[in-house]
Amino acid sequence: MDPKPSGRLPASVRVILDSLIFWWDEWINLWIIGLVWAICWLSIVLGPPATFGMAYVAFRLSRGESLGVRGLYEGARQYFVKSWLWMLIYAIVLLVLLLNVLFYGGVNTIWAEWLQYIMVFFMVLWIVVHFYALGFLMEHEDESLRLALRNGLFTIIAAPGYSLILTMVILILVWLTMKYYVPILIGGPAFIAVLRAIAVRNRLAAYGAYEKDNQLH
Repeated sequence: MDPKPSGRLPASVRVILDSLIFWWDEWINLWIIGLVWAICWLSIVLGPPATFGMAYVAFRLSRGESLGVRGLYEGARQYFVKSWLWMLIYAIVLLVLLLNVLFYGGVNTIWAEWLQYIMVFFMVLWIVVHFYALGFLMEHEDESLRLALRNGLFTIIAAPGYSLILTMVILILVWLTMKYYVPILIGGPAFIAVLRAIAVRNRLAAYGAYEKDNQLH
């Protein structure tokens, strides 16, 4: 895959189309990986490592390497400890923000209503930052959580329209999953992982960081 954006289509649309092509070419493997991922989350303990394993498979797939379930195992084993550290940070911050949303929602004043909106905004921002950051973590040679989170935030700031379109696509998939369970059956979670990998590679190429050190500056 050539990660450098080209053509007349917006970068976000090209990323979505490229992700669909990659997903379609590997849909059987990705469906199986998505099924294993869902089973791992039933155990809770294996959930975060499986999520990192799926991200690892998508990262390698974006480079033209098809690893299948073996890649899920390799990624989960390689990132087992880091995945749980990542999940704890993610969950704690998200919980704090959610408690703030609930608290301000119970206060019947204008300022509390505005603070509630602000907390909701930061919740969405935190989730989208992690969407990008997991992809950056796979790209970074030093695999720094702090660097990955920073680059995820910088990506949103530098390309808000790009991030908004990708977020809308993910929200639609999540909504369909909750309502119809169809995306799980056809590999929706794996598609999101592929979308993340290609989206990050696209941004690295767009900012000229691909041949430098895989970091945004």
